[in-house]
Amino acid sequence: FIKKAKACILLMLLLNTAQSQIITSYNLQSNVFDKIENWVDDKTYVFIADDKVVFQPDYLMFSNNNNPYRDFISGLVSKTKNSEFYRKLVEKWYKSSHVKLVDENWPLFTNRLVSKGAKIILLSTIPIYIENIEKVKYSQISNFGLNLIQELNGQKEVIFDKLESWQSIFYHGILFNGPISTSKAINKFLQKLDQLPSKLLVISYDNNDIYQISNFLKDLNIDFR
Repeated sequence: FIKKAKACILLMLLLNTAQSQIITSYNLQSNVFDKIENWVDDKTYVFIADDKVVFQPDYLMFSNNNNPYRDFISGLVSKTKNSEFYRKLVEKWYKSSHVKLVDENWPLFTNRLVSKGAKIILLSTIPIYIENIEKVKYSQISNFGLNLIQELNGQKEVIFDKLESWQSIFYHGILFNGPISTSKAINKFLQKLDQLPSKLLVISYDNNDIYQISNFLKDLNIDFR
């Protein structure tokens, strides 16, 4: 979504007909997203990764997603297991950082999908436990105009899994995977629905997420190819 950045990956599934497609795209102006708008309907759930796909840190040094500053943050995260000092640094980064849209057309795109009846959920991965990060994240992104579902089974907050205080939770349209993988969090979300959607679209920056999601669909006895 940024010039010279790695492409985002899209997994498109027709759950009841065993049809699937994995494709890549660099921006919302591609014909791929035109096809998506024609493809979705009121039986479609759309999961979109927040980091690198919809949002990026609002700092000049992060203007290109492929840069050493992201590696630096990842390096700090790797040290948090054995160091309270580094854990507090990472916590401060996630709680105080400002974000901006990778593409200013994301709100319009989500509105168009919702007008077709699609339900949109934002995926958020926070690599360590941070108290009240759900409220912080929501406050960071709530004014950008993304058209997300606000409730799951009539509830704005639904906890799926918990490791001590760290939880996998649906929070006002955002699905935080917490201590479990993104694929497991989506799985648990789908299991809460009264009926599986007939179509599922996942937009991510991470190849591993896409393939793990395809694997768990097989575990749900959904024919996948």
